[in-house]
Amino acid sequence: MASTPETLVGIGEAARKLGVSTTTVRNWEQQGVIATGMRLAASGHRVWRAADLDAVAAARPERRPVKLNADKANDLALA
Repeated sequence: MASTPETLVGIGEAARKLGVSTTTVRNWEQQGVIATGMRLAASGHRVWRAADLDAVAAARPERRPVKLNADKANDLALA
């Protein structure tokens, strides 16, 4: 379903839309990768326009899963 400019989402949905963790959403907000979320007056929770997040997600390169065998996983864990 396409998002309208008026659709607002919380940090969990923002993270799902972007394919990242909520911590990454907070970091990206601080770094200016995504627009600063608006604060809801009643709760103080941050919300973002879904359409803005959709635009960021569309601009990101597609992430492909990496297949690791046990040796490669161990090498990364020891690095």
